[in-house]
Amino acid sequence: MAPKVLNKAELLYCLSQNGKTIRSFGIERMYVFGSFVGDSKIKTNSDVDFVLEFKAGQKSFDNIVDLGDFLEQLLGRKVELLTRESLKSDTGKHILASSEEVSI
Repeated sequence: MAPKVLNKAELLYCLSQNGKTIRSFGIERMYVFGSFVGDSKIKTNSDVDFVLEFKAGQKSFDNIVDLGDFLEQLLGRKVELLTRESLKSDTGKHILASSEEVSI
């Protein structure tokens, strides 16, 4: 496992440098939310939370699991992956409102 990303700038850099690989899992857009949106909330045990949008026909269990494994190795942290379609509740709307798109 890679050294832990420590802040938002490191996170965004790692993701942008690995965009081709991330897109190979069928990802069209990716958003970060939670503690990594605001650097001051990041703790040593913080995971990284993402909302994913897949290209048409690319969303699959294997792509989600394999992307999660790849990101955990890349970032040195646990990750939590949600699909945009799963965010229909009020909580989901709050997550989307507080998320930031990642450039991949």
